Amino acid sequence: GVAAALQANGIHTALDTCGFAPTEALLQVASHMDLVLYDLKLMDEARHREMTGESNGLIMTNLQALAAQHPRIWLRVPIVPGINDDAANLAATAQFAVQTPGIQRVDLLPYHATGVAKFGRLGLHYRLEAVPPPSVEQLDVIAQDFRAQGLNVTIGGRP
Repeated sequence: GVAAALQANGIHTALDTCGFAPTEALLQVASHMDLVLYDLKLMDEARHREMTGESNGLIMTNLQALAAQHPRIWLRVPIVPGINDDAANLAATAQFAVQTPGIQRVDLLPYHATGVAKFGRLGLHYRLEAVPPPSVEQLDVIAQDFRAQGLNVTIGGRP
């Protein structure tokens, strides 16, 4: 495919995914990628279903399958105040990242409300419209907690 041809010609390839896809398809595409950016929002299945309408079972299964075969995964964790910034979820996320081979880096991504206007144009209600972005101080504390466990962490995807 295209990704294999790009790789064969020395062009860097990356996959940005939330992991909600058939496992075989994800693994096939990822096999031609130099880097996988993998979004992880909530560790608790019930809370994930409540917030997104879907279980995180496939997402977690896919991440574990991917980590078993891909050496370069950057876990991307959007930090949404009042949704997934609680100590229990963050501790579970960090523990999972530490225990999962292939995860080289964790990117803490501060929530922002740029989707509000897009949803409005589509005539849809944006459920998180009133959610403020996390503070710089809060992000720094989260990053310090993750680093204390030996993780390579960025805020906003920049080292």
